[in-house]
Amino acid sequence: MAIPHTVANLVDRASNSASSVAATDRASVAPLSPAPVEAGGARMLACSSSGGGSASPGPSVRSLQAKLIQARKRNELLQNIEKGVDEYGYPLCEFRKGFLDHYKPRGMVISTIRVALQQSVTILANFMGEQLELDLKRNQRVNEGQITQMEADLEADEWEKLEWDKRWTTFPNKFVTALVKYHSVTLILRFYEYLAAKLVDMHKLNKLTVDPFAMARRMSSRIEAKSPPGKTETVRDHKLSVTASMTTTTLWANLLPFCADYSLHQALLCYAYFRYYSYQRQRRLLAASPSSEDDDEDTANGASTLITEDDRELARDLGQKSLRLATNRGVGLVCSAVGAGVGTVVWPGWGTIVFSALGDATGGMITDDGYFKAKQSLEEKRAKDEARDDSISRQVQ
Repeated sequence: MAIPHTVANLVDRASNSASSVAATDRASVAPLSPAPVEAGGARMLACSSSGGGSASPGPSVRSLQAKLIQARKRNELLQNIEKGVDEYGYPLCEFRKGFLDHYKPRGMVISTIRVALQQSVTILANFMGEQLELDLKRNQRVNEGQITQMEADLEADEWEKLEWDKRWTTFPNKFVTALVKYHSVTLILRFYEYLAAKLVDMHKLNKLTVDPFAMARRMSSRIEAKSPPGKTETVRDHKLSVTASMTTTTLWANLLPFCADYSLHQALLCYAYFRYYSYQRQRRLLAASPSSEDDDEDTANGASTLITEDDRELARDLGQKSLRLATNRGVGLVCSAVGAGVGTVVWPGWGTIVFSALGDATGGMITDDGYFKAKQSLEEKRAKDEARDDSISRQVQ
C-alpha cells in the first residue's frame, strides 16, 4: 500500500528538484548555433607500427608512444581553447546564458509553461496515488465484510469530488512558489557562473555550463556516424563508456545549479531559525521578568542561563539541519549524474533529463529534505515552547 504514496512522493520531488530547475533554465533560452563537428583524419605517430604483420613494439616504444599521445592531446586542448572550440569543433561556452536572459519573452513563456506543467503533474500524481491507496484499503474492507461494494463506491465518489476541488485550489499557491523559486535559483546560478568565469579557464567553464540534453544527442550522433559499414551502432552498444561519459558530463553541468539550489534553501533555513530565535528570546525575557525589586538579580541570572542554554541547543539544531541539507544536495548531485548516464543509454536526450530528475528525487528521498523537515520541526517546537513558557513564568513569579 506504500507503493502509490512512494511513487507520488518521487514525482513530487522530481518536479521540484534542482535538476528540473536547471533543465527548465537550459530549455528556456536558445543557445548559440552549434558549429559542425570537424571530422579529423586518422593520425599516425612516427614510432607507431604500420604493417599488419610487423612485430609488436617493445616497452620503451610503447612508453614513448604514450608520452607522445599525452603531449599531442595537451597541445590540441590548448589550441582548441585558443580557437574557442572544444575537441569536436563546437564553440566553448555555447550554452552559457546572459545574466537576465531568462527574463526575455521566450524564456519567460517557456519557464512559466514548464513550471505550470510540473506542478499540475505533481497534483495529479499525488491525487492518483492517494486514490489508489484508499481504493486498496476499501477493497480490503469489502473483502472482510466491514462494508458493501456499493458503500465503498459511494465513499470513493464522495472522496474524489471533495479532494479533486480541494487539491486544485492549492495550484495557484504552488505555481507561484515554484516560479519564484525557479527565478531565485536562476539568479543565484547566474552569479555563480559570473564568478566561475573570473576564476577558471574557458575549458572548465564550458564543462560547468554545458547542456546534458544536447551532449547526449551529440554523443548518440557521433556513435552512429562512426559505425562500421553495414552496421549502425547506437549508445546501447557502448553502455559503459556512454554511462561513464554522461555521468561525468552531468556531474560538472549540474554542479553550479545544485550549489545555487543549496544556497537558496540554506538562506531560507537560516532565516527561519533567526525568526524562531528572535521569537524564543523575546518569550524568555518576558517570562523571566521580575515581579519585584528583590528578585532582580536572581531573575536576571535565571533568564541569562535559560537563554544561553536555548541558544546553544538552537545553534546545534541549525548545524545538524544545515549538514543534512548539504548532504541532501550532495547525494542528489551524484544520483542525478548517475541517473543521466543511465538515461542516456535508455533514450539519449529526454531519457537523460528524466532519469536525472528521478535520480535527484531518489537522493532526496534517501537523505530527506532538510529545509522542509526543519520548518515542520520548528513549528512543532514553537507550539511546545508556548506551553513551556507559561510554566516558567509562573515559577519565576
